[in-house]
Amino acid sequence: MRLKEKILEKCDERIAAMRKADCPQWIKEKAVKERKISKEIVKIVCDIQGITPDAAIQILEESRELIREVAMTQKI
Repeated sequence: MRLKEKILEKCDERIAAMRKADCPQWIKEKAVKERKISKEIVKIVCDIQGITPDAAIQILEESRELIREVAMTQKI
């Protein structure tokens, strides 16, 4: 199994675990929705031709920093 498939399998495992979690339904629904979105983002990044795990991590970290930077300026 290739790395991409292993990563997506792990995403599916986390979604399934949250569906079985013992917590309020609204928390469960929110977490499942977020994990599905995360999986879609991972799919997009992993589909980049010739992407390496390190490059994928860097792309996601840079995206996180960008989102954080914009969010911080919105709060001011």
